[in-house]
Amino acid sequence: MTALAELPEEVWLIVFSYLTPQDKTHARASCRFFKRLVDHPCLWRKRTVVLKENRCFSLGLWNSLRRRRIAAIVLQRAAARDLECMAKQLPWLTSLTIERCSDSKAFRILPHFKNLCELVMVAVPFPPSLADSVASMGQLAHLCLCGLTDDPRAGLVCAATHLVSLTTLRYHQSDHPLSKRAMHTLLSCLPSLKCLSLKMGKLYGMLPDDYFTVSTVSGDKRAAGQQGQCESGLTKLELLHYMDPILSPVALGPLSSLERLTVSYQQTSVEAPMCNLSSWLRKLPHLTELMVISGYSFDTYVHSVPATLRTLSLRNVIFRLADMRNLGKRAPGIQHLYIDRLSCKSLCSLSEVLVLFHQLRTLQMCYPDVDELDFRSLAQLQHLEQLVFLNSHPSPTADHLDQIHKFKCQTDYRVQVIHSECRRDPYNCYCCL
Repeated sequence: MTALAELPEEVWLIVFSYLTPQDKTHARASCRFFKRLVDHPCLWRKRTVVLKENRCFSLGLWNSLRRRRIAAIVLQRAAARDLECMAKQLPWLTSLTIERCSDSKAFRILPHFKNLCELVMVAVPFPPSLADSVASMGQLAHLCLCGLTDDPRAGLVCAATHLVSLTTLRYHQSDHPLSKRAMHTLLSCLPSLKCLSLKMGKLYGMLPDDYFTVSTVSGDKRAAGQQGQCESGLTKLELLHYMDPILSPVALGPLSSLERLTVSYQQTSVEAPMCNLSSWLRKLPHLTELMVISGYSFDTYVHSVPATLRTLSLRNVIFRLADMRNLGKRAPGIQHLYIDRLSCKSLCSLSEVLVLFHQLRTLQMCYPDVDELDFRSLAQLQHLEQLVFLNSHPSPTADHLDQIHKFKCQTDYRVQVIHSECRRDPYNCYCCL
């Protein structure tokens, strides 16, 4: 113990910073000296703690979380007493996720979290008490409602007038679609809203062309009792579980300020003549980030990709080498690219794709058969900073590791190589990407 204490605590904190949460827990149990150091707040900054169901939350647990200054909590099957303890022990909490909570009394505790900026509700009821609690939390910047067991529309619209600081709204209720009137109310009452995420479905039907139009009443039109229209300030839109023709080809016209667009289709290889994404892209002159999951083949809308695009993610989207060539001509400034080799319809090597994008900084890919020629092409990308192999085996083969070592030597170790299994962030709801 004396020998351990001879090293400065700052050195131990650097050592512990490289450990996984599980390894930190093991080190913490070894002695009191490590226990105190492992609980240092700098080791748990930006960490999310998941408090699982059917567990007894003891005073010792709350003391540990308090020493670590935990700011993000996921609470499963919470009871009112659990939230009361959390509000007393962790008053600085900024992010809270509540999953499968049936205790209606627990929702009355939410206003006690004065510093809460992000609230995620998953598979919980939406009684009037919850609507009142949300309405009183004017400091909220991010709100997510996912798979609620009751219809939250009326309560959400009522609370929206009080959430003037809200910048992100995720409404993942495909069984309770927002009407045109409800959407207009939300867009009009939330002046700071920048990110909107909707989980859609068959119950949405065919929405009107002006679904995303913001209505205003001002000046002479107010005197005449008429409504004016203005463009929304949204910069990010997510359409999950989407299928055409829920939104018309002109539906995104009022959202010309969009910088990031995500469209996740219900199925792959849907009928090409109905693709409205192609029309949307032509009306988004400021778009810099596009993510498409499943749906139409890439050749259906590649000719509509704006030249401003800097980030492109194609997940389970069928593409050909010719499509990538067209993309390179339309958006030569792409810096971040996600591609799935298994979705390539034509036989082409990775090197044939990479030669088209000289400004790449980040490349994420599901490529099970990266060969030496591909690594040579990667080494020629002068701006490449990060290479991520997604859904890769947790233990790469010796040959693969040898190729990565040669690649790092060729690039003077300027490129970070990561093998990722694409694990879901426990803080996000199950719909988030």
